[in-house]
Amino acid sequence: VGLGNKTILFQNLDTKLQHGLTIKSASLINITPQQLQYDQGSTVTFIGEAEPNKNLEIIIKNQNRTIIHTDDVMVGATGNINYKFPTDTGFANGTYIIIINQGESSYASLFGVGDSPSQQLIITMNKLNFKTTDKSIVNIVGPALTEISILVTDQSGNEKISTSATTGVDGHARSLFNLNDLSSGVYTTIILKGNLQDTTKFSVGLTTG
Repeated sequence: VGLGNKTILFQNLDTKLQHGLTIKSASLINITPQQLQYDQGSTVTFIGEAEPNKNLEIIIKNQNRTIIHTDDVMVGATGNINYKFPTDTGFANGTYIIIINQGESSYASLFGVGDSPSQQLIITMNKLNFKTTDKSIVNIVGPALTEISILVTDQSGNEKISTSATTGVDGHARSLFNLNDLSSGVYTTIILKGNLQDTTKFSVGLTTG
């Protein structure tokens, strides 16, 4: 079932009852490019929703995963987002990543300049530093309807957590796991599917926040 306004019809032999509802993303943030592909020199527009009246961090990375743009915006009372990012004719063709952070929520999406975005895996987490009593949230962007392997390793490369998550039709997935079996230290979360891979680091018990 897609996101948006839907109508449910309840019916028996004598009566019919319609009820409207809105289906939203499991994430508190749901922001995507208005188009998947843009021409060089055009303005990229991102639309969606986030928590109202709160600050939003926007990060854009190029095809080399290098940060090329950052911005902080305040979300209005409606929670609606319409963010524009101008490119120029010197912008390299390729697949770009937008990462949105708000509080402990994170969201990522792909768009292409001069070409359609290529399939990639992207991982973000709800925090960088955890208490051992916290639950971590792994956000994944990848090919639609695909099972993605998730591994957590310690600084010596020893596997500590192994699980998986399946992306939806929109290519997004989330996975939650407890950290109470991990000792204090720095860890790496790895997501894998075939020759696609992405990683991110986080700490447990070192700094709260």
